[in-house]
Amino acid sequence: HKHLFSDPAVMHKFASGETKDLGYVEARIETWARRWESGDPFGGFVIRLKSGEFVGHVVLGHGDEPGRSEIAYLIRNDYWNHGYGTEAVRGIVEGMAPLLRAYGFSVDGEGFALIDATARPDNPGSGKILSKMGMVVIATSEKFGALREHFQGEVCLPELEQGWEIFVFEDRTIARERR
Repeated sequence: HKHLFSDPAVMHKFASGETKDLGYVEARIETWARRWESGDPFGGFVIRLKSGEFVGHVVLGHGDEPGRSEIAYLIRNDYWNHGYGTEAVRGIVEGMAPLLRAYGFSVDGEGFALIDATARPDNPGSGKILSKMGMVVIATSEKFGALREHFQGEVCLPELEQGWEIFVFEDRTIARERR
């Protein structure tokens, strides 16, 4: 809360642009935890450095339509422009999402196949991250009181024939390992 949702600089171009109180953050985390505990892997994930330092979070949540997930991310402003947003989003788009699709996870009753995102045109860094992941702008409209570009990307299946094995552990942690 301290580094993201209560920081006006971080929240300025995210959602409504307003800071959020601690109760809001706790409720979101509780929703993600309940989903995870029920076997629904679509939720929020913490971004930390190897040292354990908190950098931000990335969300692969339920989207606006069945079969679609929406990705969103917030990075502490003292860690902006260090590539952490790109690295976190890449981990989800190229790592986790293909595995979820390969294992047949669904979003609101339909097979997971697409990732959506929005970014304000006056936040080119966010749009650049999404474009690097192969997502394309499919529309522009007002959302949360500001003009936003709507990005979309197809979730590709992992290329297992190239020597990757998939493991799902009892705690629902998903990992890819090179043979």
